Amino acid sequence: MRLESNIAAGLLGVIGLAGLGSATTAVAQVVEPVQASQALQNLPKLRIDLKETTVSGISSGAYMAVQMGVARSGDVRGVAATAGGPYMCATDGDVGSALAAVSRCMQGDPLAQPAATERLVDPSDGRFTYGFQGKARRDVERMAKAGRIDPIASLPRQAIWIFHGYNDGIVKLPVSQALEGWYTGRHPDGSPASGMAARLPASQVFHKDDLSAGHAQISSACTGALCNPCEQQGGSFINSCPLPEGPYDAAGSALQMFYGPLERVEPARLTGRLFSVRQTPFLKLIDGRTAVGAAADIAMDDEAFVYLPRDCEAGGTATCRLHIAFHGCMQSAVDIAKVTGQRDYFARHAGLNEWADRNRIVVLYPQATPTRTLPYNPMGCWDWWGYNDDVPARALSGKWPSGSFASRQGVQIAAVWRMAEQLADARLGGSLARAGEIAASERPAPMLLDRSATQVLLRWAPVAGAQAYKVSRSSGSNAGGSVTVQQSTQPFFVDRGLTPQKIYRYTVSAVLAGRDGPVSAPVQAVTGPLPPPCDPYFSLTQNRVVDRSNRPTDRTCR
Repeated sequence: MRLESNIAAGLLGVIGLAGLGSATTAVAQVVEPVQASQALQNLPKLRIDLKETTVSGISSGAYMAVQMGVARSGDVRGVAATAGGPYMCATDGDVGSALAAVSRCMQGDPLAQPAATERLVDPSDGRFTYGFQGKARRDVERMAKAGRIDPIASLPRQAIWIFHGYNDGIVKLPVSQALEGWYTGRHPDGSPASGMAARLPASQVFHKDDLSAGHAQISSACTGALCNPCEQQGGSFINSCPLPEGPYDAAGSALQMFYGPLERVEPARLTGRLFSVRQTPFLKLIDGRTAVGAAADIAMDDEAFVYLPRDCEAGGTATCRLHIAFHGCMQSAVDIAKVTGQRDYFARHAGLNEWADRNRIVVLYPQATPTRTLPYNPMGCWDWWGYNDDVPARALSGKWPSGSFASRQGVQIAAVWRMAEQLADARLGGSLARAGEIAASERPAPMLLDRSATQVLLRWAPVAGAQAYKVSRSSGSNAGGSVTVQQSTQPFFVDRGLTPQKIYRYTVSAVLAGRDGPVSAPVQAVTGPLPPPCDPYFSLTQNRVVDRSNRPTDRTCR
């Protein structure tokens, strides 16, 4: 693999990765006229437990979700990242670097790293390196010590869900693997990553990497001509991936990992409402001044979207939860409307509302926006490489420390969190624990939530008074072989390092007052096949997928 030698000319025009046409891309025709936005409403004040907040994102949104999860780890309990990499990946020291973003953090390219000692992957074997992991450790420890992010000790409360399609030639597999390693301190094969401490137990990190997806949000709610086939990228960057049991449901896998068993409704049966809200009142510069002309100041739109379940409407007594969903590049309201005719297309078809509706989950869809002046963000990406820090007047002001974009001070992180705090009005209360809305069972009833070739994700409702859970696994013919017992402090468990295409059977019991409680009924899982050896490469200069000889190709891996 290699990065194009002529990268500098188009660097900022392609950073963040989405919206790039290719020979394998089904780019939807621009629909005109663009649907007029709804009249903007004020962000409502609701009864929400802010400590139950979760975040997700695709591409630049995945990096943003990780940044939010690290900066606000005391509040964020779950992070879902599709086609994204580790915290502060695109920095040299703690200064944002566009070159690092494109080379290290998109292609994982070992031949174009800003510093050879901080390469993301080793060119000899494609594994992420000691140098990068050492940098990653220093970055987060420095930020925490300075009080710019929440204490690192808050991270173990989180659940982490990661997705990477093996036909994604824009963000390469080693990038997602490095994100997994950032959390677990291990390589995908389970071996320790030198110089990297685990941020949370490996049993709390699930990585789905065995679908033939391109670079896209994978949704079970997208249909019709604007919904891409699984392998492709372009258009709306929302894809459907069919499986024997139905379309793969990324939102269902992630949200149920975070919140437990949930009920999904079909799009036609939604009872909540999706509406436009004023984002501008929450946009401020790092020194506290109001962002005048938000697009020009911090690359955020005047408009955001909220999905509000009927049970969570203002004035109601139900306590609800908040999920924040970050779109990718070329998926902002401005950009996606050029393809679909609808500014709210991502918010309507990402697959999240169907799981939010009956489960009291409010979904906030904040919006970045394209800019062509400083800060330069022509594709409407979230700030994951420091474009908001890169304005000379700001960098020299002394009020805009380097690396701010990934901190609580970061103007986009801070703006979105102000919106979250507005939604979760402190005067209304909103503790799920106080409201008694966390259902507890007498014994675990594990469900198979997801699986890959080498991992299995189990989830169950919490057991009242449980100190921990014992997960027993048997394998072999009819899962009748030797038994392995593992322990989890959470009501979910990721079993790792499994054999592809093998039967496993699991039971779960709660540890109550130091004693084992009743054992659950067994649940069976069959791991999938290993993904094919697939290494697509997206040429930044040609704006298309190419083979290793730099020739255009229509080939996808099956």
